[in-house]
Amino acid sequence: MGFHFWRIRRAGGVIVPERDKETALVDTYPNLVARELVVALTLIALLLLVSVIFNAPLRERANPSFSPNPAKAPWYFMGLQELLIHFHPFFVVVVFPLAILAGSAWLPYIKLKDNNYGIWFISGIGKKVAKIAVASGSLFTIAFVLVSEFLPDPETLLPSVPALILTGLVPFIIVTCTIYAFMKAIQKKYSLGRSEYIQTLMILFIISYAILSLFGIFFRGEGMKLMWPWQI
Repeated sequence: MGFHFWRIRRAGGVIVPERDKETALVDTYPNLVARELVVALTLIALLLLVSVIFNAPLRERANPSFSPNPAKAPWYFMGLQELLIHFHPFFVVVVFPLAILAGSAWLPYIKLKDNNYGIWFISGIGKKVAKIAVASGSLFTIAFVLVSEFLPDPETLLPSVPALILTGLVPFIIVTCTIYAFMKAIQKKYSLGRSEYIQTLMILFIISYAILSLFGIFFRGEGMKLMWPWQI
């Protein structure tokens, strides 16, 4: 969302596609408002219909003397809970959020060299690289989770090394270097503009978090062990 608002700010407002510039303008009411009302009523009707047919997946009343296994966070935090399995808590709770906030604060001050402000997937290359980013982000994240899951516990192998280094700094450097190498290779092969470069990086982060969330929701069973959904 922050990236989207940044694009709008850089463009000086919402960009009108070239194919729509010759179209005659119409009033917001009723042309837009009426359509939005119909969509909202249809969505509410569908939600009511689903709620009548299917029961809400509620569990039994919470028991303060018994914790469920596994105890999972809400779905929108499952990506963070999944990261806690692979990284030291300091990196998940402090380093990653600070890096995201710093990057978001830095975005508005980036000077772009192209004139395609506010346009998503700027060119054919932009669309192609976006697809590559989705596929690569998915594969890298799945590979990282599987390698982290099945490798021996580093704290058991090297008990004298602080956990902050073994499960924090080392995997952080590996992930950062992997992303850097991928972006350098993509930049060199497709000669991306700055907008396309930032867009590709954002897609990598979004798809990676989505895959981590899916792992946490559907593939973590008792004790947060990795297993198939039908085994949970």
